[in-house]
Amino acid sequence: MPRFETRARDSHLPAETRPRGSGSAAGGASMARPVTGALKSVLLQDCRAPPRNPPGEEGFSHMSEPIPWLIENAIQIAWDYLERSGEIIDAEETSRFLLKSVDEMVLKGERRTLMLANRAIDAYRLRKLRLVS
Repeated sequence: MPRFETRARDSHLPAETRPRGSGSAAGGASMARPVTGALKSVLLQDCRAPPRNPPGEEGFSHMSEPIPWLIENAIQIAWDYLERSGEIIDAEETSRFLLKSVDEMVLKGERRTLMLANRAIDAYRLRKLRLVS
């Protein structure tokens, strides 16, 4: 949306016909005019509108990140949680399991970082229960 500046738009007018407070007629001080009426409602409506995806990309989010970052972030969240809860016994085996688990979910189409991390944690706990049983 174009920006509207009073000084630039009215600078071609003689000083007597310029709106009050624009340019050198007001001693060099610039006073902004309040935005009212239809322009205000259009500007506010435009600010509240959700971001739109380009045509053909209806299912994709604007906040997508590259897949390697997505995988790394999901694994890091899961690792931090498991580490704080004291559930990591073998670090190497846990890291391989988390990577495999998150990688499989990404290949199936999941792109939500927290969902990937939570499902990886659940899968790790379930696997740990199966090994104990």
